[in-house]
Amino acid sequence: MKATTPNPVADAFTAYQDKIGIAFKPDQRFYDRVGINRKRFGQVFRGEKPLMSYEVKALSEFLGVPVEDLI
Repeated sequence: MKATTPNPVADAFTAYQDKIGIAFKPDQRFYDRVGINRKRFGQVFRGEKPLMSYEVKALSEFLGVPVEDLI
């Protein structure tokens, strides 16, 4: 069994989906708005790569969560 590690980005997206009441599937408009391409976002979402500072800011603004929640 693979050990799970905390993933603040995935947790923030789960909270965002709960808040809006539907499953959110990122599309090109989302990627353009946050300035993260699809491949990079997938790596960040799965916890394979750390967020860059500009990505933290953009995701924080999009999701409406404090920056600290994504770190």
